[in-house]
Amino acid sequence: MGQRPRVAPSAHRAGRQPLPLTYLGTNTWVLAEPDASACVVVDPGPDSTAHLRAVQHACAEDGREVAAILLTHDHADHAEGAERFAAWTGAPVLSCKDGTLPDGPLALGQGAPQLEVVPLPGHASDLVGFLYPADASVITGDMLFRQSSTLICWPDGSLADYFASLERLRAVVEERGVARLLTAHGPLIDDPLGAIDRAYRHRLERLEHVRAAVEDGAGRDLDRIIDAVYRDVDARLDPAARINIRSQLDYLEQRELLSS
Repeated sequence: MGQRPRVAPSAHRAGRQPLPLTYLGTNTWVLAEPDASACVVVDPGPDSTAHLRAVQHACAEDGREVAAILLTHDHADHAEGAERFAAWTGAPVLSCKDGTLPDGPLALGQGAPQLEVVPLPGHASDLVGFLYPADASVITGDMLFRQSSTLICWPDGSLADYFASLERLRAVVEERGVARLLTAHGPLIDDPLGAIDRAYRHRLERLEHVRAAVEDGAGRDLDRIIDAVYRDVDARLDPAARINIRSQLDYLEQRELLSS
């Protein structure tokens, strides 16, 4: 699981339990103001005793109580351990899925950091980010990664929503002076606007490659599209590539961008 470094003035990365498709594992973020008595845990992660104990220790080592447990979305690698961690700490679990995370500022109690909910659907329909103004950061869940692109979990996820969320995140970064994105997998991103631009270009390039493959004879055959478009991707990730292709075909078809 590694150490629990302070990666930003008011944020610790706690547990990182490696699972398939999670790179080095899921980052659990512990957020607290200096000298505050309370902290907030974002994405407690899988239901692993070792992982959850590491998160609990990260909260307790500075003498802080957990004011709330926040979920960027309800996928198991982020949320599976939430109920057990809530039972250990007595903190409430808040998520978009259950309607307890409305857009905008959150009221998490005295001593807890001031956060704002930013809807970022695309990877999943319920994905949200958390703007942390005092830290000049946004916790982004599976929105963006430094090391790779994210999966659009079609049909729940939507590429059209993802493009809209990139623009929404860009506006937040520019208007609120965001210096870093705290991601769910891998290292933080310290060039937010550059990362957003790269993600946008990558999606447009993949769309064009898929469109060309379809019109060059692959049709809607996913295996043929993978062979034509995803030759640079590890074959072990073919199941994820298939889901991404379905999201891309859906996007192209909805916009009548395919001629065959």
